[in-house]
Amino acid sequence: MVSNQLREQQGELTSTWDLMLQTRINLSRSAVRMMMDSSNQQSNAKVELLDSARKTLAQAATHYKKFKSMAPLPEMVATSRNIDEKYKNYYTALTELIDYLDYGNTGAYFAQPTQGMQNAMGEAFAQYALSSEKLYRDIVTDNADDYRFAQWQLAVIALVVVLILLVAWYGIRRMLLTPLAKIIAHIREIAGGNLANTLTIDGRSEMGDLAQSVSHMQRSLTDTVTHVREGSDAIYAGTREIAAGNTDLSSRTEQQASALEETAASMEQLTATVKQNADNARQASQLAQSASDTAQHGGKVVDGVVKTMHEIADSSKKIADIISVIDGIAFQTNILALNAAVEAARAG
Repeated sequence: MVSNQLREQQGELTSTWDLMLQTRINLSRSAVRMMMDSSNQQSNAKVELLDSARKTLAQAATHYKKFKSMAPLPEMVATSRNIDEKYKNYYTALTELIDYLDYGNTGAYFAQPTQGMQNAMGEAFAQYALSSEKLYRDIVTDNADDYRFAQWQLAVIALVVVLILLVAWYGIRRMLLTPLAKIIAHIREIAGGNLANTLTIDGRSEMGDLAQSVSHMQRSLTDTVTHVREGSDAIYAGTREIAAGNTDLSSRTEQQASALEETAASMEQLTATVKQNADNARQASQLAQSASDTAQHGGKVVDGVVKTMHEIADSSKKIADIISVIDGIAFQTNILALNAAVEAARAG
């Protein structure tokens, strides 16, 4: 029957929508986990939430495939095309979000306008439900019991859809958007230099853990600023001591400059004395040169005397030889005279 087909199609589409909302919630929780523990991108909680998101998205695709396998009634063709377009966009967006979180790209995750696609899908789903309800009314006009049942069923479905949307929006806003906005505002205050305010978020959810991490970061930053301020005070005190030392050094430098001036004057006097000594040395050198020339001339005279002495010595040797000959002759003469005397004595 046509009414049964509408109920089956509406049931499969409702299951698809519920599972896609559950997928979005799991992805949001996984993103918050990644923000809280950026150093551990493969934590168990993150992996479990991503696996759950993949599972619910696959189940949603299965229900939507069953929905598509049933040919729409002529009155529902336009509405089915609209919801098919919105489903494909939202399904593609959820698939991309899973890939972003799987690779740890939270920036791309939050930059994607998924909420707009989700709202468009919700509006298309509500429009489909209203169109289905209207078709139901048209079909069961002649059957009051079937009409009342269909009206009750569609009202329940519409109410469930509205409740799901409200609960999903309230849950996302209460669990994620409001605390996240509060945390972002607090981080901006810290970035502006205000470290006095405190951040308090009730609950033991992921956002509460994130708030505790931000508070811990604030306390660490406060300690760091305190240490930097103490270091700056110490540097200022040291700078003052250095300035005093520089003043003392300047005074000593002036004294050294005065002493250097006195030393320069003494050096000028010493230079004049050295110059006078140099002049005296030149005069002494000239006198030494004159003495050297005189000595050389004396040496030549001595050489002449020595040569004359050698000649005298040679002449003396010759005279000595002559005297020796004369002595020999005299000796022989004496002997002869003695012999003659002896002979004369004998003869006498």
